[in-house]
Parts: sequence; C-alpha cells; structure tokens
Amino acid sequence: PAESKINLQPGERMTVADLLRGLLVESANDAAATLATRVGGSEAAFVRQMNARAQKLGLENTHFANPVGLDQAGNYSTARDLVRLTQRLRAFDFFRRTVARETVTLRTGNRPRTLENRNTLVRLPVVTGVKTGHTQQAGYVLVGSGRKNGITLISAVLGSPSLAAREADTRKLYAWA
Repeated sequence: PAESKINLQPGERMTVADLLRGLLVESANDAAATLATRVGGSEAAFVRQMNARAQKLGLENTHFANPVGLDQAGNYSTARDLVRLTQRLRAFDFFRRTVARETVTLRTGNRPRTLENRNTLVRLPVVTGVKTGHTQQAGYVLVGSGRKNGITLISAVLGSPSLAAREADTRKLYAWA
C-alpha cells in the first residue's frame, strides 16, 4: 500500500506485535495489509470481519471498505464511534502502552526499525495516545487520550485542515474538559 509504511520487503517475517506497533505508531499501511491478509486470509475477508466486529461493538456509523483506512467508497466513521472504539481498545495493556510511546523499535524483520509516534502530543505529560490519520476526504484526524487528576479523556478531532490545527483543536478540547 501507498502512503505511510514501514517498508516491509517481500518474504520478510515480523512478529504480530511489531506489525501492530508499526500500525499504531507509524500508521503503517503495509503492516495493516499484512495483518489483514494473515488474519483474514485476504484483505476482503478481513474487511468483512472488521465490519462484523464494528456492528458487535455498537459502532452504528462506521463501515470499512479496506483495512488501511484510506479513502474509498463505503469507508467511513464518526467521532462518536472512534471514541467508542478507543474506549474498548484502551482495555488492552499492549494498546495503551504502545500508543503512549514517543518512539518504538521494531526488532523483528530484516532489520531493526525505530519509529517516531505520529501523534506528537504524546510528548506532553498528560497525553496518553492514541492515533493520527489523514486522507483527502477525512482531513487531518486525531483520536487522542489524556489523563489528569485520575480522569481519562478521549477526544476525536476530524476534518482539520492541517497538522497544526488538528493538534490545536485537541489541546483546546483537553483544556475545556
């Protein structure tokens, strides 16, 4: 896949954990496609599984058309559904630890890779993740999480015109909350 990737090579073997780290921190579409094919048998079969799971989770305004989140007819979600999904994912230690890190090093594969988190807000002491994105249709997106005074906040900013606007809007939400 185009766009963000960790430059997997044909035949390269990498652990699922490292592929997930690449996906969560670098937004690596090649890792997403690899995981989809391995788990689902094909990208199309995995997308069907994603949609079935979205329904089970009550994500009423989410539908997947591909496993990488790029613009395609039938691929959509809402801020509310993204927050609901994040609440569910934050139940998993691996997810929480991974999305909160400034950098991760993938040690499996043909070579080690050190990746910087695309969510630069994780450098702030109260920010604990979560995931960035960008497409022509969605604009700049950031589903964020932060924790202060024992309270966890999950935010979703969609449709921002730039990285700076996305971060500024997220900071404003945290300040307001």
